[in-house]
Amino acid sequence: MLKSKENVADRGRPSKLFLEVTTRCNLRCKRCVKQSCDNGIVSGDLSKATFDRLKSAFSDLDAIIVSGVGEPLLHPLLEAFIGEMKAILPSSGSVGLQSNGTLLNLKRIDNLLAAGLDTICISVDAVKADLLDSIRAGACFQQIEGVLGQLAQAKQRFSGSGPRVG
Repeated sequence: MLKSKENVADRGRPSKLFLEVTTRCNLRCKRCVKQSCDNGIVSGDLSKATFDRLKSAFSDLDAIIVSGVGEPLLHPLLEAFIGEMKAILPSSGSVGLQSNGTLLNLKRIDNLLAAGLDTICISVDAVKADLLDSIRAGACFQQIEGVLGQLAQAKQRFSGSGPRVG
């Protein structure tokens, strides 16, 4: 078996942390667990105090991925959290974000990149406008296309250094 830093057993510790900063969402997607009956998911945000208790683990990680059942862009401290993550992670460490993309605009993208965000993944359920719009109540296919264009512009503004887009 090849040993690599990707093999958790060889490292003796996790290499990635998936961090859910909120369970709130601005959409009502048909396929989301939050829309199921009696799902038990309470809407709320990760507190600063809880975030601070997690920080001791950051220096040993290769990556932190901000994602989950909620839309991370709704958290009022998101950029501050990202900045703190980047300050503590090893210099080779990265911070990623998974979003539905509907709350992104040029200013928000620039703020996220300035905070240190390395990667952003836009979650979509379909590549056909009518299907996406029917599955993701509150989303708009054309808006998501526009956001992808804005991400490409941001990459140029930041001299090609960011963000990686998925």
